[in-house]
Amino acid sequence: MLQEQVKRATAETVWTPPGADGWTFEQVKGLELPVVWELWNGWVQPCGRTDAWHNLVRSNLRDRLDAAGQGTCCAITGVPVVIEEDLVVKPDVVVVDAGEADAAYVPVERVKLAVEVVMMPASRSLDRFLKPAVFAEARLRNFWRVERLEDSSPEVHEYWLHRDTGAYVSACERPRHRGRLETDRPFPVNIDLASLVRL
Repeated sequence: MLQEQVKRATAETVWTPPGADGWTFEQVKGLELPVVWELWNGWVQPCGRTDAWHNLVRSNLRDRLDAAGQGTCCAITGVPVVIEEDLVVKPDVVVVDAGEADAAYVPVERVKLAVEVVMMPASRSLDRFLKPAVFAEARLRNFWRVERLEDSSPEVHEYWLHRDTGAYVSACERPRHRGRLETDRPFPVNIDLASLVRL
């Protein structure tokens, strides 16, 4: 008996899923669209546009985390994280084992840290509420949220996965990092946060 081939999405068909269950990652992976997108409950959703501050913080944070990983871990951007077959998100920065540096996508269980840089107001609700809840349910142990303060300096909110409740809790000693980010999760990190907004 011939196995039915998976119907793949195209740039024209992707906005209308083939059935009530929507698309799966297998059907949409590799799809090239003119926007950055994620897969939420089988529906392809375009991500909000980013601004210069967001892009600078994201790139510099990736570089600092990559250096802090000391060759055993690496930080990457723009990589889909597969949570379920119909749920795929693209955190601003993810930290994975060094062997995953060139991965086209990463299963959530291989992610050591996910970071979201909040855009105002486009992704505020997603970055502050929905994505952390999704990552916590997937048992991702470390999550950071980067906010922009009034003086344009970044503030990092650090969350750990609570072993018993399965929800994120603020880091015990320094739940919010201003000026300098110092933590030992997922590995020792010491970053001058002002450097994240310098070219």
